[in-house]
Amino acid sequence: MSSQRVDAYLSGHGLCARRKVQQFLDEHEVFVDGKRILLSGERIDTEAKVLVDGRLLQAIRYHYIALNKPIRYLCSNVDSEGRALAIDLIDGDMRRGLHHVGRLDYFSEGLLLFTNDGDFTKKLTHPSHEVEKEYRITLERSLSGAEEAKLRRPLRIDGVEYRFSGVAYEGKHRYRIILKEGKNREIRRVFAFFSVKILKLQRIRIGSISLDSLALGQWRYLNSFEIEGFKD
Repeated sequence: MSSQRVDAYLSGHGLCARRKVQQFLDEHEVFVDGKRILLSGERIDTEAKVLVDGRLLQAIRYHYIALNKPIRYLCSNVDSEGRALAIDLIDGDMRRGLHHVGRLDYFSEGLLLFTNDGDFTKKLTHPSHEVEKEYRITLERSLSGAEEAKLRRPLRIDGVEYRFSGVAYEGKHRYRIILKEGKNREIRRVFAFFSVKILKLQRIRIGSISLDSLALGQWRYLNSFEIEGFKD
């Protein structure tokens, strides 16, 4: 079973803004499995029986999904140009209410997460949490020694600083790159600076969640260990 902070749970049900949950608890009677909750920072089981002023609060069922996104699939829930959407690769009944966690650009492939848990999304995407994202890329040519040395240091391009947390050469023009920031199209902008074309860009890991053997275009549920790894 998974647990969640009271402030995230109550705000997720639309009872009040998260910053006002403590005030809500002071003004209302909230019981979880018979115990009154007084502090917004307490944790509760997401399958617990919750009463608010004597009325049963229906539990929200959260879903956490990993997808191996192919290229030419858009990270959006709608597209005016009629392009294929990554979310449409998930079974129809399952994708209701889901949003993607971060993005992969149209011509990139690999690990993309979906959920209906806003708190989980914040944990993975807010820069303060510094969650690692690992990519495998194939270039049209290998970098020179001087270029690779620059790649391992902070690099300023058009007034924006880019910093890779890890760089490893795998041979045959292939590299592994680790990011913690995830600025828009960061990898593509950096290699364009070196005038090197990226032939393939694949995300293979987000934090402790790995793509592993998940087939292209297929999806799976995250397991409890993967989910709890990003809980408070």
